[in-house]
Amino acid sequence: MTEKDIYYELEKFKREPDYKNELSLYDALKKTAFYIPVVSAGRKIGIASLKKDGKEEFYPAFSSADEIKKWPFELKETRKLYFDDLKHVMLEDGRDIKGIVINPFGKAILLDNAQIERIETVTSGMSLKKTQGMRGAIRLYYPEYVPDGLESGLKFFFQSKKNEVQSVYLYQAKRNEGDSLHWMFIVKFNGTKIELFPKLAAVIQLYMNDGQVFELVKYSDELKFSMAIKPCIVYEREEAVK
Repeated sequence: MTEKDIYYELEKFKREPDYKNELSLYDALKKTAFYIPVVSAGRKIGIASLKKDGKEEFYPAFSSADEIKKWPFELKETRKLYFDDLKHVMLEDGRDIKGIVINPFGKAILLDNAQIERIETVTSGMSLKKTQGMRGAIRLYYPEYVPDGLESGLKFFFQSKKNEVQSVYLYQAKRNEGDSLHWMFIVKFNGTKIELFPKLAAVIQLYMNDGQVFELVKYSDELKFSMAIKPCIVYEREEAVK
């Protein structure tokens, strides 16, 4: 897909805002690889953000090499990410990112989080939201069941990442008292989340039912999990088992 396809589908949807044209627009967005400006702070790599009215932060995404040339700030590195990859990185970002703006210095298309959630619902039947933090510990529970096919799917996916991912632990969790339980995958691996999590999220999504929510968390020594809660191991590297 090219930027012409995105704008063509957008104009068509504006003229006739029916479900068919909406789906075509979202399909064009998902099939486009965007140029993304990347910033680094020490060993951490993250995506640059732009502030709307000096307040709300958005991810910038550029649909072509010509568009990213309009970036007015220092640009040391870029990545090419598809819409789904960018969306999952955004969900993992500790900042309060409000959405994605496509071609911010050209014919801008602003997608806030509600619209991104709508795109996910229309194209996959699932609702994808960023979970908000809570004061105090995350409430973790041993899962009542493991989604069918998940373990074999993860084993197949990690065949090409044997030296990177050590273990994946599955819990059911909630961050706030009134929340419903959601799936929490705690992943023990070497590397950066921006490289692994978008691809892993796409695999896990295949085994989720409609309306189910999940989040990915990188295991670290700073994470304090209750020893009373037995982890459900859904993947463990063979070398780690020995």
